[in-house]
Amino acid sequence: MIEAETLTVTDTIAAGRSPHDVAVDPSTRTAFVPNADDGTVSVIDLETLTVTDTLRVGKQPYGATVDPNNHTAYVVNVADDSVSVIER
Repeated sequence: MIEAETLTVTDTIAAGRSPHDVAVDPSTRTAFVPNADDGTVSVIDLETLTVTDTLRVGKQPYGATVDPNNHTAYVVNVADDSVSVIER
């Protein structure tokens, strides 16, 4: 976590191996972090700053985005040319 005004690191959250991106659903205060070397996505509760789930996705997940209208996360898996859809 980074303090916006001072750009100071205030906390860290352990995810999987080689985290590559962060996608945030602002209304549910949930973050999705693709872990490229694990083939997983860490689901993080931003209120408690804890990993609430680790989901297996495709090979080498690299990027993510969230549709805030339906709270669905999309994760790009570069090694197998696929997209994983995470509905919460």
